[in-house]
Amino acid sequence: MKNNLLAHLFLMGGRCLDETICRMLQVVLMNRGACGLNWAGRGRKQSFQQTKLQEVMFRALRKSPLGKDATQAMFTDVIKKRLRCTPDREGGTGRQGTHQQQQSYFGIVFSIVVF
Repeated sequence: MKNNLLAHLFLMGGRCLDETICRMLQVVLMNRGACGLNWAGRGRKQSFQQTKLQEVMFRALRKSPLGKDATQAMFTDVIKKRLRCTPDREGGTGRQGTHQQQQSYFGIVFSIVVF
């Protein structure tokens, strides 16, 4: 399953590194699910840093033409920025939901890769 996801994410393109990473996130996470995540898992949110999905995404990025020189720090910065702004993409309502409601909106891919 990881190899299929890796191959699929590898095909995501973009005009720049940031756009490529954002497209990968859009494929694997819905905005509602991403509202319950942050990089380090602070507060009542879950950590994205500790997931297998994060590892698969970074490997796929490194295999892509735009991401072959990407560092973990570059990848991390884009992910943090994207996760921070997720509630706003939900019309501002993402911050108002309860933690359990937010967890129920994770994409299928996320639940398969996390184990």
